[in-house]
Amino acid sequence: MKTILRTAVAVAAMSLTTSALASGVWPDVDFYWYANVGRHDPGFAPLDVQPAPRAGYIWSPAHIETRGEHQNYVASQWVIDDYDAQLAQYNHPAYTVTAQ
Repeated sequence: MKTILRTAVAVAAMSLTTSALASGVWPDVDFYWYANVGRHDPGFAPLDVQPAPRAGYIWSPAHIETRGEHQNYVASQWVIDDYDAQLAQYNHPAYTVTAQ
């Protein structure tokens, strides 16, 4: 019983002093930054309005891409619509087996 009581008192003492030490010894530590390291910041990209459609192009809005260990901002741009060419290139006709 003494062991349980001593352990409870020690845990209570540590929990009370830990917060006091954290705010007194290291007041300049930015814990919010440590909690959000590596997370995407959705507020970085500005809002842009989609322009009127153009024949043969697709509008790509501004976004943030992760490349390796870094996040890069990609501005809005028109992209050539080559869906039919890509579909023809990657959709090979089915192979037929002829009976011999």
